[in-house]
Amino acid sequence: MSEAFNESAESYGEAFIKLAYRGVLSSDVAEEMALLAKLRNLIVHRYWLVDDIRIYEEAKSSGISVIKKF
Repeated sequence: MSEAFNESAESYGEAFIKLAYRGVLSSDVAEEMALLAKLRNLIVHRYWLVDDIRIYEEAKSSGISVIKKF
């Protein structure tokens, strides 16, 4: 992102939102990917708070489809 737009992001989530602002992603996909980035951070950094059933349900309902859209 910094090379293409001379801009940086503080987080993965912010990077998706900025890509939508620049027209690279649709705002819907960017918002959903930003949510997945937050979920990723929870899994990696605060894994003891993860609800396995919730992760499974979210992946099944929308998580996989947004990755395919991306």
